[in-house]
Amino acid sequence: MDSLFTISTEHGGLYYSIFYLVAFVVAFPILIYEGYRRKYPLLPWILIISSS
Repeated sequence: MDSLFTISTEHGGLYYSIFYLVAFVVAFPILIYEGYRRKYPLLPWILIISSS
């Protein structure tokens, strides 16, 4: 019986890189927005986000 949960690893490195980049591209604006909403100073907030 074939399992439905098999993961093809032919392009695993490419998929990992794409989703890793997408995660950062999505998370950064969310964190910027949260800092803006909480009225944090923008420059120190960007420095904190980018260094962590």
